[in-house]
Amino acid sequence: MTIPSPRSRAHALWFIFPAVLVAVADATITLYLQTSTYWLGLFSTAAENNPLGAFFLRLHPLAFIGFMFIWVSLIVALGLCLRQPWSTVAGLTVLLGHTAGIFGTLKRFGFVAALSTFLLVALITTFCWRRAGTCAQT
Repeated sequence: MTIPSPRSRAHALWFIFPAVLVAVADATITLYLQTSTYWLGLFSTAAENNPLGAFFLRLHPLAFIGFMFIWVSLIVALGLCLRQPWSTVAGLTVLLGHTAGIFGTLKRFGFVAALSTFLLVALITTFCWRRAGTCAQT
């Protein structure tokens, strides 16, 4: 096992940052848009499409936050430890999955509003991947 150099660690962190950011945004939006009955303590009314996320939301909002902390930590660990092409596959899978989650949640506010999620994620990802040195500069 080789110890990554500071430069390669910085590269990996810039590369994985969009996946982390979108995962945190997805969780934040999910919590923010829960119904008033949920926030009155009826956690069984949680609205979430991911069965694992729904399980923790139905336990308690803090359980969901704890789950998301562990999930984001795992994303960072995979981004730092996996070699190419697996780190790219893992990062893109998380990025696309959480982007789709945000899209599905925001769709109730209109298709165009939800579709703008993809544009924003593409802009953030392009910026970060350029910083990581994985995007061609034009």
